[in-house]
Amino acid sequence: DATVRSRGFSEKAALLAELGRYSEARVALEEGMAQDTAAGRPELRGGKQLALAYLALREGRRADARVLAWNAANQDSGAFGLVRAAILLARSGAPADARKLAERATAFAPGSVYNRLVQSRIRGEVLLASGDPAGAVEEFRKTHALDAGIRPREYLARALSAAGREAEAVGYWRPIAERPDLLWQSADFDFPGFQTDALFEYAKAAARAGQLEQARSALNQYM
Repeated sequence: DATVRSRGFSEKAALLAELGRYSEARVALEEGMAQDTAAGRPELRGGKQLALAYLALREGRRADARVLAWNAANQDSGAFGLVRAAILLARSGAPADARKLAERATAFAPGSVYNRLVQSRIRGEVLLASGDPAGAVEEFRKTHALDAGIRPREYLARALSAAGREAEAVGYWRPIAERPDLLWQSADFDFPGFQTDALFEYAKAAARAGQLEQARSALNQYM
């Protein structure tokens, strides 16, 4: 089954990235993309391009991340793919392109909770990328109210940290750091290395909030 096989490459890459083996994760994604092309499944290939875009972003290759995310959005034009691409475009310094994808996503189930969730998430990322962390916090609180309970709220944690509200941010980083099992319920949505990266952000936020024992514990786990 092309879909199951494709997912195997993505989840292998996710596991490798959580172990810090980023170059191997890229190889797995590229192998999967070759399989997707051979199977005639561009939407599956698009998801792997988004994973590659995240790896590029965490390495500071913002221009590469933007190109990969935009190309992915043109291959996987469903709402799920568009919101993930918009997140990466905003985070890599292209909020205007993220807004364009939000416009494209308005066609999916207009007025539904899912559509409102997609639009709120993108608006929050655009506000954060545009230098308005307070506005992003306000918008992401709306996202939080719409989002499924099992989903991590790292978007709200990032916005709170950017707004200098580290003690509040810790409250959203902690459950991500302490419950990796929740990540693997939805590894297809999250980006490769997400939980490990969140653990490091939790350590930094706890240190800045003066919660030194929590910071040390998280950093030890990260190392």
